Amino acid sequence: GSGVWTRTRTAAGVWNNNAVHMDSNPAVNAISAAGLPNGTLQIDVTVDGSGVWHRSRNTAGTWDSNAVKIDGNGSVFSTYTVGLNDNTIGVGTNVDLS
Repeated sequence: GSGVWTRTRTAAGVWNNNAVHMDSNPAVNAISAAGLPNGTLQIDVTVDGSGVWHRSRNTAGTWDSNAVKIDGNGSVFSTYTVGLNDNTIGVGTNVDLS
């Protein structure tokens, strides 16, 4: 299926055998991610015509069941996610202004 798949690697350098299908939206056209010091993983995806959606994975490896829309600008075509030392994140977007 289409959408977003993730695979994790242990601290010992061993990759999981199988990827996890964490988002099945076929309209995802860009993705960014950041790991935080608290062990969570933060992912932001750009959906053409819809904006930016966010989802996180906890330290047990479980993804949020639903993504949260954080930017409704349908002209966003890519995003970047930055994890900060205080476990907050910053998300930036690139927008088609033409």
